[in-house]
Formats: sequence, C-alpha cells, structure tokens
Amino acid sequence: MNTEKNQRNCPVCDITLAQKSIAPVVVDECNQCGGILFESDEFRLAKDAEDSDLEWMDFEVFKAEDSQAKKSTRNCPMCHHAMLAVSYATSGVEIETCADCKAIWLDKGEFQKILTALDSEANAKGVIGHFKSTFQEGVEILNGPESLVSEWKDFTKACQFLGRRCVVENPKLFSAISVVQKVI
Repeated sequence: MNTEKNQRNCPVCDITLAQKSIAPVVVDECNQCGGILFESDEFRLAKDAEDSDLEWMDFEVFKAEDSQAKKSTRNCPMCHHAMLAVSYATSGVEIETCADCKAIWLDKGEFQKILTALDSEANAKGVIGHFKSTFQEGVEILNGPESLVSEWKDFTKACQFLGRRCVVENPKLFSAISVVQKVI
C-alpha cells in the first residue's frame, strides 16, 4: 500500500484531502465534507478490515446487471478525468468511480451504507443463495481477482456462512448432526 500520496483535492469542495486510516488502509478524506477517496483495491481492504464477516463478499461497482453508469459532474482527484456515477445495488448509494485509474469516491456516510447493504445481502440469502456464492468463491480460487490466499480465505468464510445458514433454516438437521456427533 502506498502511504505517501500526491496531494489531491476533494472533487466536491476543492480543498486538499487529508490522509485517514481505516484499519490498515490509508485513504484520503475531505475534512470539510467527509467524502473518502479509495484507490484501486483500498475499498476491498477497508471493507474487509471493518467487518471480517464480509470478507468473502466481493464489492463490484457494476454489481447489478441493470446498473447504468452516467457521467458524473465530478472529476477524479487522482487523474482528473471525468468520473462515472453508478447506483450501487440496493444501498441507495451513488458511487463515483474513475474508469481510468479505478478510484472510488464516496460521500460522507456512504462507506457505512455499503457495508450495511452487503451485510443485509448476506443475511437475506437462503441456503441456495449461499451455496451459489460458496461455489463462486471456489471458482475464484483458481481465477479470482485477488491473491490465492485471499481467495482461499473468502472461500472458507463463504463455507462458514453456508453452514450457518443451513443450521438456521434447518434446525432439525442441526439437532440430528448434534446427536450423531455425540454418538461418534
């Protein structure tokens, strides 16, 4: 991670952004409006550090198949190109992202809103949804965007969530497994 960053200005207030730590990740934040700039992989790292239960959930700006990007009125604080505005899934958050350098700009409070939306998405999935997610995480071990170790961690976390969901939706199955474990 690059801890020494070039001076960047807020795309809203046009003042110099200050460095802020979100766990081990150093991001740029506007002291006036509270917006946060994430470079390429910083959002994923900050999300994983803020809520380890969400590590296995991939954050994709263009998540929904019907998501549409429109040109934002803001320019990227890093490369100064026009940013795109994308509504992120069911979070109610409109993310500004740069197609050129992959930076993400979030207004004040939007980072937490996305974490809440990801948490709600994970909790709303039934057994079949968690099975599909677990299978996808298994595929990503071989060809995912993250490192092999990171993808393996995501897969094991997805397996844990699948197991929990099975128990929640099938309490009789849990009781049967408990009885078998006592016998063995």
